[in-house]
Amino acid sequence: MDIGMEPCSTPVRSPQSNGMAEAFVKTFKRDYVSVNPLPDAMTVIAQLSSWFEHYNALHPHKALGIARLVSS
Repeated sequence: MDIGMEPCSTPVRSPQSNGMAEAFVKTFKRDYVSVNPLPDAMTVIAQLSSWFEHYNALHPHKALGIARLVSS
């Protein structure tokens, strides 16, 4: 099944990059996955696009001083 995503790896021997990836996954699970009704994997997959859009456009980012990644 193609869900329109491309696997991505962190560089070898790069704990900082790995930490950023792990922090993103933790934030995404906390702020999107755990607060939505998810009866099955297909429901999650169907929601991913809108969740990524919200994360990039509206979700505040601490590393940016609570700014958003994409300005409105």
